[in-house]
Amino acid sequence: MVGGTYFVLTGKVDVLSIIASLPIGVLVMAVLFANNMRDVDYDKAVNITTLPIILGRERSLRFFQYSLLSAYLILFALVASDVLLPTALLVILSIPNAVRLVRTFKRGIPDTADPLTAQLAFHFGLLMVAGILIGTFLEMFGMKIPVFFSE
Repeated sequence: MVGGTYFVLTGKVDVLSIIASLPIGVLVMAVLFANNMRDVDYDKAVNITTLPIILGRERSLRFFQYSLLSAYLILFALVASDVLLPTALLVILSIPNAVRLVRTFKRGIPDTADPLTAQLAFHFGLLMVAGILIGTFLEMFGMKIPVFFSE
């Protein structure tokens, strides 16, 4: 979606915009996966096969947990490789929400599994965009952004 939107707005294809969208894309996938985790009993009853049914409860929980973790790791890698500004690391403020979400899922998949995961994706995305905007404004006004990863 990001690549298509970028193309419509600019008339160009930009791989970096697609790469920069990966953390949010992973979290959107996690929302859909959470929905399937919530619906396992119903899906089994009507013979629908989903990834959580194939993986089983424990492996599905691990897949969900690693999906959330990978969004943060991808963002950190994008900052480390100078694709995103260091201020995008503002997303670390959403880590406690991700930890709470994983703990909730371990106790039992709630009926609100997908909205809770979407809420995390929203907060992550909001913090990521805010970080990028802050960094961009700082650079526009000639302020030096601290570099966390030096060569």
